[in-house]
Formats: sequence, structure tokens, C-alpha cells
Amino acid sequence: MGENESMKLEKSKLLMPLLGVTTLGLLSVSTWADDNMQKRSQYDRKESTSTQHQNNNNSQFRQITPNAGPTVHNGADIFITASFIYWRAYQDGLNYATPAPFNAAWGFTDVESSAQAAIGTDWGPGFKIALGLDTSHDGWDVYAEYTWNSFAETSKIGYAPSTVATGATASKLLNPNDSSLFRSDDATANWKLRFNKIDLMLGRNFFLSQYLTMKPAVGFTGTWQHQNMTAKYTRRDTSFAPAGLTPAPTLNAYVKNELVLKQYGIGLRLGSDFAWYMTKQFSLYSNLFANLYWTDYTTQSNKETLHSPDNSLAKTYIDQSNDDHYAVKFAGEVELGIMWETYFCENDYHFAARLGWEMQNWVNWARFGNGATMHDGSLSFQGANVKFRFDF
Repeated sequence: MGENESMKLEKSKLLMPLLGVTTLGLLSVSTWADDNMQKRSQYDRKESTSTQHQNNNNSQFRQITPNAGPTVHNGADIFITASFIYWRAYQDGLNYATPAPFNAAWGFTDVESSAQAAIGTDWGPGFKIALGLDTSHDGWDVYAEYTWNSFAETSKIGYAPSTVATGATASKLLNPNDSSLFRSDDATANWKLRFNKIDLMLGRNFFLSQYLTMKPAVGFTGTWQHQNMTAKYTRRDTSFAPAGLTPAPTLNAYVKNELVLKQYGIGLRLGSDFAWYMTKQFSLYSNLFANLYWTDYTTQSNKETLHSPDNSLAKTYIDQSNDDHYAVKFAGEVELGIMWETYFCENDYHFAARLGWEMQNWVNWARFGNGATMHDGSLSFQGANVKFRFDF
């Protein structure tokens, strides 16, 4: 028994160091695990804080300029628009007849009051068509729009014999574009305008507040236009015999004056659309755009010819065709109206209809020749715009 106890004591002495080493190792592993878990917990808290901060920033950004659409589900992200426009055009600077009452027998008697006759205004129907694409990039879209319209006007004026003094002869009309001082008894003028315009735009529609949206847009614009005015001045009461013209023109001689203007321009376009929502479907809208055109006046001609129909004679007094003229011109646009829109087929499609009044001013846009000088005239439009939009 004593020997067995001695052997157990020896084994205990051998196991004690081994047990101590094992215990120390387990304590070290536990301490390392605790430190690692603490570091991991601190990292997770930092990562969570960073993610939460980023999410807060993204949420705050979305609250500043959230996309206002329109956005459809399961669609091709394409939209088309079609507009019927009914505009009235105004072209400044197209006076074609000036009453010039005069008679030497009047002495100091005052002449009759008179007013110049002008042309260059007409109502005309036209259209706009556009094709656009939603880029699916934070609400940005690109679209191209084409505008066409045509205008024509005819005007006539006759000047009756004056009653200012006894025996007074008929007062006459002067042509402001005339170099022959031809005085006519009546005048007829015709004016035409062909208007074409293309816009290529990039824009984004977003909410400024709960009920107010804004869509700033920038892009390129181009236009080509053609104007011409033809005026005829007829002498019916007395013949016209300018010095040195043989044979002299007969009765019913007339002067024909032709002004032609052709031009095109390319440039930049900048502006914005606004909409204030009264309900989910109805809103008041407006837009404001500015255009700058680098313009080439390819044709600026003025031709005047005296015709004597009874003896089939004609004499050209003016045949003027100027070289190309280049200039940068400004055009401003504004529109105000009401809009109705809706989604259907589980938001797979969107439809909108607008009714508005549009105004444009092309500052000093036209250039017409007047003998040795050129004069500019602004071109303006105003009228109704009925627009339909379909997103799919």
C-alpha cells in the first residue's frame, strides 16, 4: 500500500505542471476571444453607424430632389407628344403703302390725315411632334421636338380723291421700298411665312415641394424660315411718265415690288417647366425658355419693276441681292396653361393633356432691304397650344 501511494504521489507531481500549462493556454485563448469579440463589436458598431449615416444622407438627398416622373412600370421608357398649335404671327417692318396727299392748289390748307398700310400678321394652324426617352438615370430624359407653321396675308388699300380743296386731284400712294417715286391709286400686298424649328433637349423633372415640380432642361435648337412679300402698285386715273422713259408707260401701269428673306440658325436653348398640382391629376403649368441662334441670312433680296401692260414694256429699277449676313439673335418663349394626367393598366402607361397659351418673340429677327439701307424687324407669335403626351 505504501508503494502504491508513493507511485500516485509521483504521478500527481508529473500531472500538476501539465495541468497548469493547459489551464494557462485555455485562459489565453479565452482572453484572445474576448478581445477579438470586443474589437468585432466595435467594428460592427462603426460599420452600422457609417451605413446609417450614408442611408440618412441618401434619404436626405432624395427628399431634396425626388424624381417627379412620369415613370411607368414594365415599359420601354419611351414617350411621344403631339401638339396642335393655332398661332398669330406678327412681323414688324412691312409697311407697303404710304398715303401722300398733295396738290399745289391747296396753298396753306392742311393735308388730310393718313396712316401707313402694313402687312405681316395672320392666324395659322400648325403642329409640334416630339419623341423622348427616359434614361432610367435618376429621372433624366432626352427628347427631340419639331415645330411647323405657315402664315399668309393679303392686304389692299385704295386712296380716294381728296375733298380738302375744290378741284383737288386724286391723292396718291407711295411705296416705301420704291426708288422711282411711283404714285399709285391703289396697292395690293401679299405676305407669306414658312416656319420650321427643331429642339434637342436633356432635362429632369423633380419635386421642389409636395405640390410643386420643376423640370430644368438644356440643349440645342435649330430653325429655318422663309418670308416673302409681294406688293403691286397700280396707276389707274392718270398715266405715269418719268423723265427719259420712252415710250411712256400707259394708263394702268403698275410697279411690282418683291422682298425675299431666307435664313437658318443653330444655337443653344435653356429653360424650365413648372407644374403646381391642385389635385393628383390636375395642375397649372408654365414654362420659360431662352434661345440664342447663330443665324445665316442666305437670301435678302429686293426687286422692283415698272410694268406697262398696254405696250408690254417693263423696266427694273431695283435688283438687289445681298451677300450672306451672319448674326447672333435671341428668341424668348413663355407658356401658361392647365394639365390633366393619369396612369392606367396598373401604371404601365401614362397619358397627359395640356391646354395653354404660348408667346414667342424673335428679337430683330428679320432683315429687309429698302434701297440702299437694311432694316430689322422683330418676329412674334402668340396663340393656343393643345398638347397630348403618352408614356409607355
